[in-house]
Amino acid sequence: MTNAEVLQPETPLSYTIPAYISRPANRFEVAENIANFLAANGMSVYASAKIKSMKAKDQRAVFGCFLGKGTILVDGRNDEVTHFVTVCFGMDRERSAWISCGDNVVGSNTYGPCGPVGPHLEDARAMGFQG
Repeated sequence: MTNAEVLQPETPLSYTIPAYISRPANRFEVAENIANFLAANGMSVYASAKIKSMKAKDQRAVFGCFLGKGTILVDGRNDEVTHFVTVCFGMDRERSAWISCGDNVVGSNTYGPCGPVGPHLEDARAMGFQG
């Protein structure tokens, strides 16, 4: 299996969230939830899953914050979650928000007068993520 196959699955994952996953308190629990989420959906903890239309309450339960509507890529190998939006009349995708557990970073492409902002990422900053 090549990296392209791992990072870009052909079909979006129809997901289930097991009862034992709870809202994380820090980046280590986010990484644990990513692994448990992938394993509960029949994938390796090092695999990646593309999810379309994940509910806000489900995002908060698994990742600790709401990243946004649209496509979410869960990367188990790097413990990262990335939110993509469609731009250019559906011809391209842009990374709009992300969480990286290994680097302890959250980010957003929405800029305000003081840099990257996003009310949806305040929950991640409250868990100790930088950014």
